[in-house]
Amino acid sequence: MDGGPYRRHSHADGEDLKVLKDRIDQTLGSNRLSVGLATLLGYPKEMFAREADLRSRIGRLAAVQREIDQDYLEWVFNRSNELASKICDTGEVLFGVAPFARQIPMAYLGLIAKECATAAISGSVMAKIVANITKEPIFDDDKHLMAHVRNQLLESGLRYLAGDFCELVGEPDLVLLKREIIAQIMHGLNGREDIEHVLDNGIRILQPKLNAAAAEMRGKFKHKTTIVLTGTREWMMISL
Repeated sequence: MDGGPYRRHSHADGEDLKVLKDRIDQTLGSNRLSVGLATLLGYPKEMFAREADLRSRIGRLAAVQREIDQDYLEWVFNRSNELASKICDTGEVLFGVAPFARQIPMAYLGLIAKECATAAISGSVMAKIVANITKEPIFDDDKHLMAHVRNQLLESGLRYLAGDFCELVGEPDLVLLKREIIAQIMHGLNGREDIEHVLDNGIRILQPKLNAAAAEMRGKFKHKTTIVLTGTREWMMISL
């Protein structure tokens, strides 16, 4: 079976995509959106032909997409947390990585999740624009990403040793709970050298597992989804 009008095309379908591109080039731009929406929703294309109607209905669809985009963001970050927890639950990590360094998977995969979600929703160009505005770092490669995570955790560990908990937020009971957890994961760490040692040892053990998890996330979540709508005479390609 070819999947009918909602067939998803992979890179292996190069010839199919070339044919579709040729069809796109032959279709009037003014017709593509109304035809594509009609095909997607199953309504007559005339319903979307007038500009006022098209704008009204596009606005509703855009609102739905924004809601789904938010769901997607939460889902991707939840998935990164699940992968981080799975890594931390392995025997090698439980017995070989200090509690303080077990923060690495969630922090590292959280940045991978952000990378994937930004690319999927905004694209790489928009991601750079947003980063320039917010002054958030863009990492050249995973080595720099890991160095960033290491530095962030090192700085937080040094603050805790100095008794600085000003960055903890929440109600008093929640802050107290967070401080109790911090005391547990900081047990046995008495200075910068101790923190650096457990972080470097943790990175050594965790890196292969994190590489595999990052590859899985990027393979599934980073790229925009393209749906190709086809019919007997009319078609449209939509990126969601």
